[in-house]
Amino acid sequence: MDKKQKCKIDVVSDGIVASYVLDILGKKQEDDRKRTGVHVSDLIFPRKAWYSLKYPQTPTDEECLYFMIGRAHHGIMESLIATEQFREVEVKWNGITGTIDCLVGSDGLVPVECKTTRSATMYNVNTLPMHYLRQLGMYVAMLRPDDKEGYGTLLILYLSIRDREADGRWHFAPLLQSYTVHFRNLDAIRGSMIFRKAMLEAPIPPPLDTCEAWLCRSCRYYSRGRKNSEYCEGHR
Repeated sequence: MDKKQKCKIDVVSDGIVASYVLDILGKKQEDDRKRTGVHVSDLIFPRKAWYSLKYPQTPTDEECLYFMIGRAHHGIMESLIATEQFREVEVKWNGITGTIDCLVGSDGLVPVECKTTRSATMYNVNTLPMHYLRQLGMYVAMLRPDDKEGYGTLLILYLSIRDREADGRWHFAPLLQSYTVHFRNLDAIRGSMIFRKAMLEAPIPPPLDTCEAWLCRSCRYYSRGRKNSEYCEGHR
């Protein structure tokens, strides 16, 4: 009987492929930031967008990885919802460009906005983040420029929801939610878009209340005591 042979395994952490991937992701994000014109994503938090456009910075490794995670999940969800011609659809309205994740419906005018979140607790109809609703509302308003009302779908992928099991232990698992959102005054949304676009194009940064306080925790433009025009004083 042959003796069992053991295989010696040597593992070396060299980081070569990881560095390559991060480099490609960084270049991809920098290319995306070179886009011209005003985009819907710029109108969600105009103050942060103003600083980003005026004082562009090289994306961090953390930003690159979150970008990769988001794009990967978005790509899968979009491919399951719509055919290629109805995915990543670009629309324009009054000098504003929007890229809609998916279009569905018999008329092809119902936008689906996909979101990936690290939130450990589920949202409900009363706690949905306002910036999720704002972005979806802008897409609805752009697709229906002559309508007073319209609706869209919000699809939220939670990467790790926390839930307590019967024995008291915490359990973490992914979760998928969807909401149909009706917007009853599209004229108000379109007016807000024009106003936010004007703020973004102004020589001075938009008011502080156009950003939310939680953004300061990870915002690279938050001054943290630095006295420089490239930084925002942030929420106190």
